[in-house]
Amino acid sequence: MNNPKLESGKNTARRILVIIGFQLALVGLLILLAIQYSWMHNVPHPLSPFIGEDTIESYAEGIASFNFIGHLADGPTTGPSIFAVILEVAIWSFAGVLARLEYNLAQIVLRNRDFSFLKEISRVIGDASMGVAIAIAVVAFLQSTQFVNMTLRNADIGTIGAISFILGFYHEDTRRLLGSLHRRVAGKLRDEDE
Repeated sequence: MNNPKLESGKNTARRILVIIGFQLALVGLLILLAIQYSWMHNVPHPLSPFIGEDTIESYAEGIASFNFIGHLADGPTTGPSIFAVILEVAIWSFAGVLARLEYNLAQIVLRNRDFSFLKEISRVIGDASMGVAIAIAVVAFLQSTQFVNMTLRNADIGTIGAISFILGFYHEDTRRLLGSLHRRVAGKLRDEDE
């Protein structure tokens, strides 16, 4: 005879294992992103001093001179190109989106909610697209203008990275805020036309 409680427990354990596997895949994606990011910034691999490829000093120098891609800390005083800023925003906001997805997956397990692997894959793709696009739009806008005494024209890489990560992590809230701003501006424009 089949025990319904035993079958339910097996299904729950299987569902949790699938979610944990998915979370590990996302963590692996974050690690690959970090490796690619450090490579783009000419920072030696963290283990390279220990396996004889580089010295600890070269690793420390790579970290100390960390700046926008293609822009040296002791280089020209002009800021980084917009492409360098957008690339930083894309990478950091994608990391923020992945961190948020990790959190959401943990909440599915803790709250014992339904889980569909295909839905979650679709969510990863949709959230990554929306989160990165919103972050790029907001940062590029603030980089090129001054809006309500707010600008990112002279922002350093740390500021751009932090803002981009936050915009990626909270991309749903940013989208709602931008939608509200759009409705207000569109409403004022309609009133002026009338």
